[in-house]
Amino acid sequence: MQARPALAVLVWAHLWLAPTCAAAFGLQPRHGGRGGRSGRPPRPPGSWDSWEAAGEGPHRRGGPQELLGWYLALLSSAPIRTKAVSTGCIECLGDMIAQTAEARRTGLPFDRVRSFACFVDGLLVTGPSLHYGYALLERVIPSVGGPVWATLIQITVDELIFDPIDIATFFCTTSLIERKDLVQRLRNDYWSTFWGGFGVSFACTPIQFISFRYMPVKTRVLVVNLCDLAWTSVVSVLSHAQDRRDTIHPERVESHP
Repeated sequence: MQARPALAVLVWAHLWLAPTCAAAFGLQPRHGGRGGRSGRPPRPPGSWDSWEAAGEGPHRRGGPQELLGWYLALLSSAPIRTKAVSTGCIECLGDMIAQTAEARRTGLPFDRVRSFACFVDGLLVTGPSLHYGYALLERVIPSVGGPVWATLIQITVDELIFDPIDIATFFCTTSLIERKDLVQRLRNDYWSTFWGGFGVSFACTPIQFISFRYMPVKTRVLVVNLCDLAWTSVVSVLSHAQDRRDTIHPERVESHP
């Protein structure tokens, strides 16, 4: 029960732009029956289904409960596309935050291609992979309603297996779109990026514990997305460290081909 208000507060910061993004990708909750009724029995107040019911049918998408319910309804009707769009938007926003911080320190111009690459990585790679990865984890090691050790194992797998893979695919996707040397970037910046991302993930462990233990599996990518604002910002800065050095000191590139 205590996790639901916390999730609503986190979602409010993320979902204010959800209607626009979802409309652009053709996402709308499905409504069954006549007059927008699903034909299902009434949901008990305070249940996750009752939150989802708030997002079904025509309503004013203004309050946090309506936004949360609308998003949960999308997770039921189009789970992969919804998580993919959310992850893409969050990765793009995280990179924009990173570039803003970099610009204040170095004076470098904003790189739109870099932000677009982060969006594509979240949309096509990270979002779908987290959807299937978390579903597989819950199927193999049930955490919701299970023992605490199952939750701790899921968090460990997420931080020590999923994160390194996510960082590697992040390098691959962004290098391809930005037309950078993947091997050189991995050699120069992978491990510093891994440890930076691990530090953020470790700091978010309490949030992850609540998510993995008390929340439905379908909401986990959303909670991870909210943590990923900080995670993507750090990963984006560190993964582009060599590019930044080459731009600021081009003479070093010429002297060391």
